[in-house]
Amino acid sequence: MTKTSIALCLAFVGTTLSAGCASAPPPPPPARPAGPTNALRQEVMDPAAPAWIRKGCGAFFGEKKKLICGVGAIASMTNPALARSAAEGRGRTDIARSLKTRCKSMLKDYQAVVQGGPGNKLANEQYVTDTSKQIADMTLNGTRLEDTWVSTKGTYYALVVLDVDKFRDQLKDMNQLDEQIRQAIVERAEKSFSELDAETEGALPPVEEQK
Repeated sequence: MTKTSIALCLAFVGTTLSAGCASAPPPPPPARPAGPTNALRQEVMDPAAPAWIRKGCGAFFGEKKKLICGVGAIASMTNPALARSAAEGRGRTDIARSLKTRCKSMLKDYQAVVQGGPGNKLANEQYVTDTSKQIADMTLNGTRLEDTWVSTKGTYYALVVLDVDKFRDQLKDMNQLDEQIRQAIVERAEKSFSELDAETEGALPPVEEQK
């Protein structure tokens, strides 16, 4: 075989290998190990856990209790006092989220009644959103820690509640809120607090570990 033939063969082989490498798919990423949240999720099914953890606080209290409840949980904290404080804070955050949704619904209901009337201050969607947040932030002062539970894995759970009477008392102190709007929220509060949210009827979501 001549030198020219050998060179042509090497060039052909090199081109073939390059094309094969270019078309080959990249290797799959390594499988991620299962996180701790999978084990924590199973804690809510523990028979020793309170009903407000296993069933969800809304489903546990039912319509007879005119309140909003929130559950907070924290894992991997060795200081019981800090764990309790962190879990309670997350429970309050859960209530705030529910309050914003409920207040927005009550404001829109009121808006539908007075739509087009003189001095209607609810014509703006942003106003409804901002007012809902304002009410939620202010009325959270009426929340209380109702119950706590620590799982066998050391996860700290806290049940925080806000009842309709506390909500009304806090709302009456909000002088910066228009009197008609405040009265409309007060009138609709009892019905709103009696209704169960779909998201509170099941068990708790996975709990994230404290970083």
